[in-house]
Order: sequence, then structure tokens, then C-alpha cells
Amino acid sequence: VEAGALDGEFQSNTLFLEKDHGWKGLLVEPLRESHNLLKYKQRKAWTSRCCLATKPMAHQEILYQFTSTHRGTESALRRAGSRARSALMGSLHGESSDGIEPGQKVYEQVTCLPLGSLLLALGVRNVTFISLDVEGSEPPVVNHFPWKDITVDVWIVEHGVQNITDEFVTRMHTGKARRDDLSLLDLGFIDVFKDRGYVLYGASTDIRVINYVFVRKGSHTYNRINNNR
Repeated sequence: VEAGALDGEFQSNTLFLEKDHGWKGLLVEPLRESHNLLKYKQRKAWTSRCCLATKPMAHQEILYQFTSTHRGTESALRRAGSRARSALMGSLHGESSDGIEPGQKVYEQVTCLPLGSLLLALGVRNVTFISLDVEGSEPPVVNHFPWKDITVDVWIVEHGVQNITDEFVTRMHTGKARRDDLSLLDLGFIDVFKDRGYVLYGASTDIRVINYVFVRKGSHTYNRINNNR
């Protein structure tokens, strides 16, 4: 599963898996423009034009993205980047980036569906890999996941940086910051996965976010990692 699939190519976490390893799965993208582009990519995957629910049931939300004030002169890469910065109203990243990202806000009403409901509707009860990039909505998405009904071997989750300071931002810009600085990790968020039988395999830090990699104990991936050590 890739949630936040954009157009299926730009910053995709699954395209290389599909090309090199025959990956098939579910691509979730709420923005109308991005989802239309995604359909034309002819990815070998199911697609769903929705956002992932932050509640245990389906609901409607307003999603916004930043776009250039002069869209006619906006490059394809810049348009893709602006779509990548979309967020639900009230999400953590949306509030923190309000007024900072270039351009103007464009609003779109979207339907949000529980991730578990999408998977169960497809008859899927074991998932090898989930990439979760939902711009600040990941805690409730994870909390409402039906852990007892569906097993997931590996999660890669983009989650906001904790305890960030001006000093750290300066050090990051100058290349002096440690990208494995444990003080930036959200230990409570990590515990959500640890309590469900996962180990934190890795975490890479950017200025705004950390990409957490969680691997389920006893899974094929977990056993391969430990056998190769």
C-alpha cells in the first residue's frame, strides 16, 4: 500500500518495487488532479481516490494544497511538488506550514475511508509493505487500524519531527546536524508500533519530518534481516 501516491511516479515509494520486483498493491491518492494523472500511468495496482480516515468510519474532510499564484508559468516539477505538500485541514503539518510554503492555497473536499476497510474490501488480510505519507494525519490513521484483523510486515511512516529548535534547523542547513539524533524521535509514536510487536528498524531525519521504518517481529522480512546479520 502507498498512501499519498501522488501521480504514481513523483517521489513514489513503490514504483521501483513494481518495476524491479513485480510489486502489486493499492495506491491511495485523494487529490483529483493527482489521481487523474495516476490512472494514466498504468501502474499495476488498484487505485483509490480518497484520503485515509482519521476516524473509525468514513467521513468528509477539506484538503488543501499550495499552488503557484501563476499556474500558467508553473513547471511540471513544481506542480508535482505543490501536490506533495497537500494536507487535511487541522493536520499537524498543515498548521505548521500555513503561510510558509510558496503560492496560494487551493481547497478540495475529499472522502476519507479507513485503511482497514479498503484492505478488507479487497480481501486482503496480510500486507507486506505500507508506505504512509499523509502529512500529519498518521497518528489517528494508525490508531484506528484493525491490527487484529490485518497483519502488516513493514511500515514506512513519515511523521513530524519532535523538539525541533532553530539551532537544529541551522545545523541541518549547514550539514552539521546528526540525522540520527534520537531527541527528534516521537517515542510515544514509536511505542504504538512496539506495543503491537514491531521493532524500529531505522529512522531518517529531514528538517520537518522523520521517515520511520517498522518491521513486524516474526515476519519474513524480520527473519531475513536477522539471518543476514
